[in-house]
Amino acid sequence: MTSGECGGISIFNISWIPVKDIYFPIIVGVGDILSTPQDLSVFINSLAKGKLVSAKSYAQMKTFDGSNLFGMGLLKSPFYEKTLLGHNGATYGSYSAMYLVPEDGVTFTITANGMNYPLNDVLIVLLNAYDNRPYQIPIQLTDGGLDELLGNYQI
Repeated sequence: MTSGECGGISIFNISWIPVKDIYFPIIVGVGDILSTPQDLSVFINSLAKGKLVSAKSYAQMKTFDGSNLFGMGLLKSPFYEKTLLGHNGATYGSYSAMYLVPEDGVTFTITANGMNYPLNDVLIVLLNAYDNRPYQIPIQLTDGGLDELLGNYQI
């Protein structure tokens, strides 16, 4: 990848391999959309506030049958006494998750273009930290393991 490109990378036999030439029309549900964590946060909050669909449609999206965690476009994710609403996905080395804690009005979003540990583990760490519960960061780094990422960033 060159500077400015955004693509996935996959891990195979402990080596990172850039994913090239993805033909998006054969990937179900992708829709050729590129989103930032902020985009996902705006989306899930706009959905919950009735800015994208009617209140009746949103209520249908939040209808879960029995113990089924899948609604009509939303996933229900229990976290202790709270219930998160959102969705996640992955394809060809790209991962994302967006969840709203309706009773708190808090949103969690994650995007990554390369991971070698479960996305859910990262979400659990974020939720535990938010809820003042003990947590352990799932990434084990050696001294200097992030040195190549040092720099000035802006958004």
